[in-house]
Amino acid sequence: MRRFLFIYCFLMLTSFSARAQEITVGALTFPGDPFDQYMQRFAMNLQAQALPGVSLKLLIRGEVGPEEVLMRSVRRGRVEIASFTASGLSAVLPEFDLLRAPYLFSSFEEVDYALDQYIAPLMVDLLAAQDLQFLVFSDEGWFNLYGQSDFVSPKSTQGERLRALQSPASQSFIRSIGADMIQIPFADVMTGLQTGLISGGETGTMIYAAASLSEEAPYLTLTRHAYSAGAMVAYKPWYDSLSRTVRIALVEAVPPVTFIRPLLRKWISDELKGLGQRGVSIRDLTKDQRKQWSDATRTNLAALVANMDGKGDAMYAAIIDAKKSFSQRD
Repeated sequence: MRRFLFIYCFLMLTSFSARAQEITVGALTFPGDPFDQYMQRFAMNLQAQALPGVSLKLLIRGEVGPEEVLMRSVRRGRVEIASFTASGLSAVLPEFDLLRAPYLFSSFEEVDYALDQYIAPLMVDLLAAQDLQFLVFSDEGWFNLYGQSDFVSPKSTQGERLRALQSPASQSFIRSIGADMIQIPFADVMTGLQTGLISGGETGTMIYAAASLSEEAPYLTLTRHAYSAGAMVAYKPWYDSLSRTVRIALVEAVPPVTFIRPLLRKWISDELKGLGQRGVSIRDLTKDQRKQWSDATRTNLAALVANMDGKGDAMYAAIIDAKKSFSQRD
């Protein structure tokens, strides 16, 4: 009897150990896009570590479900690691939405400096309180306006029915430019354009291109009004339970943000050229035109902070410090 129990316990422990080393990674990517390439590199890097029994199970085509479902799966420990957009991350970390306030950053250099030097350290503590371990930023790039007509200035969006994301920053932006804010799931955007429920909205160039939104909304205005920086996170109780060897291997396998940024930015640049060649009307704004959009949304950041009742103060302070420090650099 004792021998039987010993064998049974040994088999159970062995089985649990094997399962524990298969790391499930969730995301929503399109085949061949920069984030798909990022995840494939992640898996290759970990495989190169040659740790016995340790591997990645990539569920990166939306198999787990939309971001709200994916987030629940991570926080319940059903998925160990996941990559989220800024909108998806803001669902559990509302202050992260402040980074998408309009015209907060004016260049790649400024936003990279702010995220890496000031926001990343803060993210570690903020996410830990939500049982999440911050691993790396996964930028989406600038957000722009798409539509069924040409949006030159805030006057041209007056009364338009524009789709906003499920985030206060997105919704306040749409209202600030005089449009009727319509909040629908991304899966319903194409149908909304076809039926006239919406006439456009805001999104990143990668999503606009990959989801073929240009078929129903062939006008793209490069407002570059907000920079969207998502993040890859892990379920912290699981992460903390890893052996030192596995944890070091995992961290070293995660490609740095310097891998995804140039890849993404080149992909977007190439995609914009391709969209133009396929007949999409792409409007880049002059300095004066951009100022009109900026002026219309000037109070958004302060209003977003005020509506958080103090919860966003640390993030707001980090943003202001980062912008000040960047402006004072040689």
